[in-house]
Amino acid sequence: MTRYTKIRDFHGARSLGIGSSDIPILAGFGKQYGDTPYTLYLQKIGEKAGREAGPRAEWGNRLEPLVLYISRHFGEDVALDYMAAAIRGKSSGPFKTLTEARRKDKRFALAHADLVIDPGDALEIVEAKTTGFFAGKRREGEAFMGYDPDDLTENGIPDPVYLQVQWQMYAYDIPLAHVAVLIDTGDYREYGPIIARPRTQEKCLALAERLWNCVESRTPPKPETWSDVSAMWPLPNESAAMLGGEEELKARAIVDEYWKIGERLKRDEERRAELKNALGIYIGENSILTTPEGIKLASSWVQANPASVDLKGLKEKEPDLYASLLMGGYVRQSERRELRPAKIKGEV
Repeated sequence: MTRYTKIRDFHGARSLGIGSSDIPILAGFGKQYGDTPYTLYLQKIGEKAGREAGPRAEWGNRLEPLVLYISRHFGEDVALDYMAAAIRGKSSGPFKTLTEARRKDKRFALAHADLVIDPGDALEIVEAKTTGFFAGKRREGEAFMGYDPDDLTENGIPDPVYLQVQWQMYAYDIPLAHVAVLIDTGDYREYGPIIARPRTQEKCLALAERLWNCVESRTPPKPETWSDVSAMWPLPNESAAMLGGEEELKARAIVDEYWKIGERLKRDEERRAELKNALGIYIGENSILTTPEGIKLASSWVQANPASVDLKGLKEKEPDLYASLLMGGYVRQSERRELRPAKIKGEV
């Protein structure tokens, strides 16, 4: 069995391997937040800082659901003893916090479980989560987000959390886990038991091993988003990339769909403007439009627009003043690489 050890700086240890919070990113669940294997690679080699929660948020996220879990299963007094010890960075009896586990056969495979319950025989991991109401709401057909209020098995947790827990069980070599989640500060739930699934863990291992090979060889992984591309190559070469065959057909379909969506959005904005004009006629000189029952339908106010400066004109007519403002940091110039699909005749 993999033995876990006490650790203080588990944030720093994350750069020394692939942790459980990395696995959902490698599986493609972080793109909506700008997290990809490439951004993770930059963090591992020290070229980009990861998003870290402050100490207050970190302990708030960890403690509250864990205290509730221990209180429910082991009694309130035991839970209070655990909380007092955890605040001091210590474990309490069989309740182990601030631990790290590494696989002996795969040293890059590491995890920092929120809680390991180690009574000496049957070990268990408890993963603690806190979330808001909307983030914690399970939507139909979106198992990768939210918690199912009606299914408290492992199927009721979001897919990224499931992968995270599977990696923890793999690193610790512990076959059982539960997820304790506090939603919107007042809705506490427990999901599980979650059983170690070797096939899922093998897939996670393949993703982790692929990235770690990139880290060790200092070879960036393949970019997966435009942000990755623009970060990898911020200045494009004066050259052309050429596509043919099946890849050309895919690219043409992407360009076609891009412009069709643009036209649809333009029509929607034009219709919104027409509807706004119609309400404007109703409201006239008034500031509020209501129903006889007092239900507000629209409102109108005077908005002060921020002051604007013609920087191009200022640079041409007052070059010394422009240079002074630029040196003083009052005028900021920035560059970023952009992408614009071409309009292909006859396809839009």
